[in-house]
Amino acid sequence: MAQRKGNWDYLSTLCRHTSRICGPGLWLARRLTECLDRGGPIIRDDFQLTGLAHLNDCGRACPLTFRVAKRGVWVLGDVDRGPDPDALVAFAKGFFDDVAPLPASPPAVPAAMVQALLSAPVSSTSKVSA
Repeated sequence: MAQRKGNWDYLSTLCRHTSRICGPGLWLARRLTECLDRGGPIIRDDFQLTGLAHLNDCGRACPLTFRVAKRGVWVLGDVDRGPDPDALVAFAKGFFDDVAPLPASPPAVPAAMVQALLSAPVSSTSKVSA
């Protein structure tokens, strides 16, 4: 799933448990990007936050590991404490980006992944060429 909301581009995989987009993961990613938007310029370029949320909106208890940075959010479903968050985010980046290398052996393979990246705002004075 690819979606744009405001200045954020969202990508999501299907969950291997439900065969649907991870609704709780997408919800969490949207809330986190809203917080980043509210923080605006006071958020430093090197800002980073990693956490764990437990949601069960899809009928099963599922730990969601998340990483927030100034220009991106990653939510990784069904990954509990233990695996290295840096390695998990590197795996997600490699999965979603056809340029970044996909790590050979991730510490755990998330059941679902959501990535939100801040895109450049579209200028109202931009011209579209045919």
